[in-house]
Amino acid sequence: MNPVAVAHDFLTQRGGAERVALSMAQAFTGAPLYTTLYEPEGTFTEFAEIDVRTSWLQRLRPLRHNFRVGLPLYPSAVRSLGPVPARAVVSSSTSFMHGLATRGCHLAYLHSPPHWLWETSRYAGTRGPTARAAHALLAPFRRVDVTAAKRPHLLLTNSFHSQEKISQVYGRWAEVLPPPVRMRPPAASVGDFFLVVSRLLPYKRVDLAVRAATHLDVRLVVVGTGPERERLQALAGPTVEFRGGVTDVELDHLYATCLAVIVAGVEDLGLVPIEANSAGRPAIGFARGGALETIRHGCSGVLFDEPTVDAVEEAMVRATQQTWDREEIRAHAQRWSEPEFQRRLRALVEGFPRYCRRCGGQGLGPGPLAGLLGGADPYPMR
Repeated sequence: MNPVAVAHDFLTQRGGAERVALSMAQAFTGAPLYTTLYEPEGTFTEFAEIDVRTSWLQRLRPLRHNFRVGLPLYPSAVRSLGPVPARAVVSSSTSFMHGLATRGCHLAYLHSPPHWLWETSRYAGTRGPTARAAHALLAPFRRVDVTAAKRPHLLLTNSFHSQEKISQVYGRWAEVLPPPVRMRPPAASVGDFFLVVSRLLPYKRVDLAVRAATHLDVRLVVVGTGPERERLQALAGPTVEFRGGVTDVELDHLYATCLAVIVAGVEDLGLVPIEANSAGRPAIGFARGGALETIRHGCSGVLFDEPTVDAVEEAMVRATQQTWDREEIRAHAQRWSEPEFQRRLRALVEGFPRYCRRCGGQGLGPGPLAGLLGGADPYPMR
């Protein structure tokens, strides 16, 4: 039996959740990583150095390039992976991996209750036949999800915003463990452009940044792919450039030389502001959700109060007028450093089996993470 195993829903893209799963696997040398789907060309190359073990879904090749098509199959695929033979399992879950059966203790890092299950208005609206059909079709999966959330002995999450949602949906407590961010090098000089790094989906509200940059006649570089790209390009003026996917080296340079990065949607946490901060550049964000935890208004960036083009424009103007302290911004980002995340995670995995015995598999309430880590505040420099 392995001492530790790691698990993640699917390894088919290069997102924040995949970054967390990679950091988890790297924190425990030699630990196998269980997942339903793995597409090496679609995700981070470092996964090639890890013992990745997949479910029967791996044989359905089209799903590797469009994992959303197979969403109804994931509960069954997750069940097929268990029970995982390890004394401790650390799962990273955005869909159903928190329901993984284990032989030892199960610590689940639940990024958020699945958006596609619990926030269907993001995709299907709030009224009309589409919304009603989505609600009816997803009801069985909600029941499966609620049952799955009872399995882990301990829940972790990425922000106080997600903590509240987990409590509302599952009636369980989740300790906050800030996710890891790779620190990026600063640049000697700054360029003349704003930056968006995002999947191009409606709820990300990239359209606000595109419209604002077009109206202000300032440069905006948009990094990311998604179904909204064609619509956004139709909205954009000549100062807006769509880069699609970029390499890590290219992204490092963009972060380090942008005037500011813009995050206009509501995120559970959102690592983009911290990634820009790590390179010494400020972030502009909507003052809801995770941005209230990642952006210190006036110190590491600018918050705007309304999801409107005018509000984004005002924030962009303020960001260019303010004198920023690069080292203060970088210090703010350090609380999300990868070594600190891995240190806390290892301490938790080493200590939480005794909590498993104490709770008898019924889950934990407030306090165990702080106890294991000496009462540490998840955001020690707040």
